[in-house]
Amino acid sequence: MILNEAGKSYADQLFTEPVEVTAPGVRFLDCRFQGSDPNQVLLRPGPATTVDHCTLTGSPNGQRAGIRLDNAANVRVLNSTIRNIYHVSDAQAISGDNGVANLIVDGCYLEASGENVIFGGSDPQDEAHIPQDILIRRCTMTKPLGWRDQQHGTCKNLFELKNAKRVTLEDCDLSYSWVHGQIGFGVVLTVRNQDNTAPWSTLDDIIVRRNIIRAVAGGFQILGTDYTNPSATSKRMTIEDNRVEIDSAYGWNGRSFQIGGHPEDLTIRRNLVRGTGIQTMITFSEGAPLPRFTFTDNDLYEGEYGVFGDGVALGTVALETYAPNCVWSGNIVRRDPQVGRNIPYPAGTEVVML
Repeated sequence: MILNEAGKSYADQLFTEPVEVTAPGVRFLDCRFQGSDPNQVLLRPGPATTVDHCTLTGSPNGQRAGIRLDNAANVRVLNSTIRNIYHVSDAQAISGDNGVANLIVDGCYLEASGENVIFGGSDPQDEAHIPQDILIRRCTMTKPLGWRDQQHGTCKNLFELKNAKRVTLEDCDLSYSWVHGQIGFGVVLTVRNQDNTAPWSTLDDIIVRRNIIRAVAGGFQILGTDYTNPSATSKRMTIEDNRVEIDSAYGWNGRSFQIGGHPEDLTIRRNLVRGTGIQTMITFSEGAPLPRFTFTDNDLYEGEYGVFGDGVALGTVALETYAPNCVWSGNIVRRDPQVGRNIPYPAGTEVVML
């Protein structure tokens, strides 16, 4: 169904076929979108579309996507529910990779098997169409535990960015990400020139703050530049004031923060990480050393390896190798004496025995 009347309002209506909005200023209030074909998208907004107190439900056999944004600026998705979005390959509650701008998603329940929310993926038509100026706040992103039966699509993560600028994720509750299609991170921030047609792909000015991330196999996966295809390097990512609860019941991972590809000006501060099966506080992987890395006032379980870097000793040596001249202060490292390691950290680190 194509809706092409500018400024039209729809209230308390049921849509039983996919909706594509081509006119600006369309408003949906208390509407229901019910899927029937799992290979379709329930709603494709147009410019300045508002979705307010609506419910979008995938078919009994799942759904490819809930809301898919393409060349749609100034969209608002407010106080709405998207559920039963799962597919054998990949599925998202909200996604977009071309021309998404000035988007607000506020107060929503978002359920999907693949990535609950993702921006980037397929390459945009040009650099100006990188997804940008996006605010996701006060949302719940989750996957029903019943989907672990392997018949409800491919589980990947809860929130992912591959190519975006000026994105804020704040005050959200993210829960249940297990090892399946990926290795169960809650949040994935990885620069990707997905189709090798967008060498300017980047993640710039990204803020992730005041979220609860729980029942996940791992915390954050961060990649500053694409190691598969040429890309730009991410700049100014900030991860602050989050609570992360890692649970080995959702698969082996145990990495609180995995960092590769030398992101520039990465700041991780005032985060609390707890859980079971934790292997590392920081895992450094591929790429040159990080310029201007800040890691302050965090409270984390050390796990078996603490700060780990490929090919070097643990702790201080890993930091000096992968993040020389980093700012490291005020961190609390909670150590399990049964692990039996005496990992060194920079001066001022408080090591607390569990």
